[in-house]
Amino acid sequence: MKTLPFETYKLNGAGNIFLFIDAREGGAFYRWESTQKKSRVEMTRTLCSLNHLAADGLIFLRHHADPSQGLVWDFYNADGSGAEMCGNAARCAGAFAQEISIAPLPFNLETKAGTVSIQMKEDGRWAVAMPAIQERPQQRTLEVNGKSYQGSLVNSGVPHFVLPVSSFDEVDLQVCRSLRTHPDLGPAGANVTLLEGSKAKTYERGVENYTAACGTGAVAAALVMSQGRTGSFQVTMPGGELEVQLGGARPILIGPAFITAKIEIPQETFA
Repeated sequence: MKTLPFETYKLNGAGNIFLFIDAREGGAFYRWESTQKKSRVEMTRTLCSLNHLAADGLIFLRHHADPSQGLVWDFYNADGSGAEMCGNAARCAGAFAQEISIAPLPFNLETKAGTVSIQMKEDGRWAVAMPAIQERPQQRTLEVNGKSYQGSLVNSGVPHFVLPVSSFDEVDLQVCRSLRTHPDLGPAGANVTLLEGSKAKTYERGVENYTAACGTGAVAAALVMSQGRTGSFQVTMPGGELEVQLGGARPILIGPAFITAKIEIPQETFA
């Protein structure tokens, strides 16, 4: 079986699964891509839907035009849409960068939500200095099918509607889908993060379903939980535990990230 001349890496960030490709200028993928008619959107939709890859998104990583500025990613959700920021993927970018020796630690990563910094903790977890929070959580009441849902709109790199619940079972998938596209949240809508005590789960744009974890969702949940207090907040998501430190210039998101597979793609995938 003939395979493509570059490898795809599969990484896990607290249960959030991402594919990464080394897109550095002059590299194997860079040379291959220059001869193809397939767009990165098409590549993402194809690769993320394959059973053995099944990922929440695909990230192409390269050096910044100014080497002193670190790295830049081209980030796509599984449906091919773009995303301003993703905390779990940023931690995975740290693990991937370390694996392929693309940048020394710590390093800066340019995203559509601004530049974040990534470093490895002594305990092996990865820490991301997330985008600065520009506004405190804004209370919103949204109506779906005649029922009101009172939560908070928070932009933690991407917008989240954080909805406190006594049990996740209170709000079903269809309600989250309707809240995610609610006209009061603007044309692009928002992720919906359900918050049960210190536990949270997020219905994500671009995936259009719940995900095992969401870094920006954890930050948004911590901001609502904190009620303006500073300190360290533990947020438990279905895929694992995340820590959010509040009080500095930026929230710090801390959690696991590791490579699960290095995969060769058959040429026929993009025939």
